[in-house]
Amino acid sequence: MYNLSVTTDEYVLPKVTDVSTSSTSNSITINVSASGGTGNVVKYYYSKDNGSNYVESTSSSYTFSNLTSNATFYIKVYVKDSNNRTSSVSATSIRTKSNVKLYNYVKSKYTSQGSNGLYYHDSSLTNGAGDNSYRYAGASDAVNNYVCFGSTQSPCPADNQQLMHMYFQKLQMYQLHQHLVQLP
Repeated sequence: MYNLSVTTDEYVLPKVTDVSTSSTSNSITINVSASGGTGNVVKYYYSKDNGSNYVESTSSSYTFSNLTSNATFYIKVYVKDSNNRTSSVSATSIRTKSNVKLYNYVKSKYTSQGSNGLYYHDSSLTNGAGDNSYRYAGASDAVNNYVCFGSTQSPCPADNQQLMHMYFQKLQMYQLHQHLVQLP
């Protein structure tokens, strides 16, 4: 007589061990760390819409592009092993950065003279300072003053956009695309 004995090992599923994300104004990058269980991790699945749609990849990093700025995306990720078994889903959320420039933000707050503490001075010198500049000026020391120096163009060229602000009795000028310049 023969005795037959069978021993089976419990299958160990793959596991997502870490998900990190980063964003720009129009993209999200997801980095996944995963461990294989009984099989090796061979595929990664990424969703930016809370699991409604997934993108399959063989890479542990994926970038979604052409996204809306300043929007929240609900990320879901899972992995599949070489035996076609899947991990549980890992979830997180991330917000894309705003791509609104300070100039555009200040300009968007202006609706009429004095509203939101802003006054507009145009290059035709209507309400102007007599220097051929476009200005969004604050109504008090508590409000930052936007100035477009030396241009009669509308809108103000990016190289001319500056933000003026009184800080501890010193005038600070911020080149909107460069560094802070503090004047004596």
